[in-house]
This record gives sequence, structure tokens and C-alpha cells, in this order.
Amino acid sequence: MSRSSLSRIRRKAKEALEVILRAMLDDPKLVVEQYHAEHVLTNVGHHSVQIDVWARDGSERQLALELQKVTDDKEIYPRAVFEGATMVVHSLQSGQSYSNLDRTVVIFLTQQDLKGMGELVYRYRTVLEGNPEDVMSKATEYLFVNGKDPDRSTLLGRIIADIQEPDPDLIQTEALR
Repeated sequence: MSRSSLSRIRRKAKEALEVILRAMLDDPKLVVEQYHAEHVLTNVGHHSVQIDVWARDGSERQLALELQKVTDDKEIYPRAVFEGATMVVHSLQSGQSYSNLDRTVVIFLTQQDLKGMGELVYRYRTVLEGNPEDVMSKATEYLFVNGKDPDRSTLLGRIIADIQEPDPDLIQTEALR
């Protein structure tokens, strides 16, 4: 494979990841600065985490995208919390101020509707009880994206359907072809 082919594939992967994350986070200006597939965060002597796709964007956010075939939905929430906590721990170097913590977003794309409410995205944030507009800064945010029967009339629904489409000729999102 030539260097130009490899470069084109890497560029295409970044473009596809940006399209997916922009839709899932409803952030049309998101730019991926760094990303790794199958990114491992090792905890010496403790349970480690392997993230399907880890990325950093231009607004000091680190993002984890997990494609999940959920068999036990009781495990998915603790797993997401553990993954987010591990990402936060790894984002702060020794001697740095806590204000340097990265904002962290953990996204699980599942093949079922975890809450059974028909929503496309279930978003969990740390907010002040009684005042949902008062969001704790630097807190980890969790998104659970419902991949069951995605609504193709929305951008996110088309992207989710395309991610799950086994036939490349039927993929509608250009960046995912």
C-alpha cells in the first residue's frame, strides 16, 4: 500500500468519525484532533479499559465511542461509569491542577433501546438537583445511542443505520462509504 493510499484511508477514517460524533453530540463544529482505535487505558494492578474509538476534539474534550451488542443491560451503566472515570484519571498528569481535567464524553451505541422510551439518544449529565441547567463543569457526560430501528428521517438516524448496514452499496452517508 502506498503512502498516499494510507493517508487517504486515515483521512477518511477521521472524516467518518467526525460525522458520527457531530451527529451524536449535536455539535456541527466538532473537529477531531486525535483518535485511536482499540485504545487501551492500563491501570496497573487494577481493571483496565479498552475503548473501541478514543478521540480528542478541539474543545478539550476526550471522547470514547463504544459499539455495543448489549446482552446484559444491568452491566452497561456501571461499565460506562468505570470507563469515564478511567479516562478522567488518565487525563490528569502528576502535579497538574484539577482545573486541567479534560471534559469527558462516553458514548455507547447499542443495538437496543435501553430505556424502552423510543428516544434516539439518552444523555446523562451531572446537574444540580432541581436545576437541570446548572451543569457541573468538567463532569463526565454519558450518551447511550439507541441503534434499534433508527429513524432514517434524521441525520443521526441515517448515520446509525449506515453504521449497522452490512452492504456498503446501501450506505447513504458519504463519509461512511
